[in-house]
Amino acid sequence: MKNELLLWSKIAWFDVKSKYRRTVIGPFWMTISNGIIILFLALIYSKVLSRNLYEFFPYLSVGYIIWVFISTSLVEGNISFISYKHILLNIKIKSYFLVYRVMIRNIFVFFHNALIIAFVLIYFDINIDLKNFLYAFLGFTLLALNLLVTMFIVAYLCTRFRDFTQVINSIVSLLFFATPIFWYPSMLGEYRLYINANPIYHLIEIIRGPLLGGNVVELNYYFSLAYTLVLFIVAYLIHVKFSKKIVFWL
Repeated sequence: MKNELLLWSKIAWFDVKSKYRRTVIGPFWMTISNGIIILFLALIYSKVLSRNLYEFFPYLSVGYIIWVFISTSLVEGNISFISYKHILLNIKIKSYFLVYRVMIRNIFVFFHNALIIAFVLIYFDINIDLKNFLYAFLGFTLLALNLLVTMFIVAYLCTRFRDFTQVINSIVSLLFFATPIFWYPSMLGEYRLYINANPIYHLIEIIRGPLLGGNVVELNYYFSLAYTLVLFIVAYLIHVKFSKKIVFWL
């Protein structure tokens, strides 16, 4: 198992390198692109929402970079089996290795984009103590595990029912506006409690909260952990029941 995970991690890194082959700065093009988007969103929405730019810019930057990681993973994850059907049809491997490949590839990309977060934290003089850094690392680990099992579930779903690929992509687009990425939960006023029904909010806050030096809200970790455990059980049951049928759906 260990050797197989290492092998697929190397393949995932090769995916990133091959995508930007013969470019000068490689995957850092994504970092530059996201940096420009964040800059324009911050300048515009700090005025629209009447927020102090020095407070809003770090909030938006961290939230947006995490969101890019989430959305890209979900969009690419739902076609994990379809994209690599030639592997499933010709080589006897566990289907979850293909999802793992997509997940690791997106983690590599996230680390490139995380340079924006590092730059923002330094520029805006946001100090992070060891405790908050460990909480943020724990949050990222929990987020990655959550995305991995979610991708596994939607990959099965979208392979069996191809129309669900468009459904998932539409839901991801809607979640961008329904999640506090460029707006604050306090803006909901008396309806603020309803934000707890959005699992993406908790998954973002378990990283953004500690990184911005705020108080660690344990409720966000409890929600994220519970949500991840439920998804893990669902993913396990799906794998046990349908793993041998997937080749007939491709």
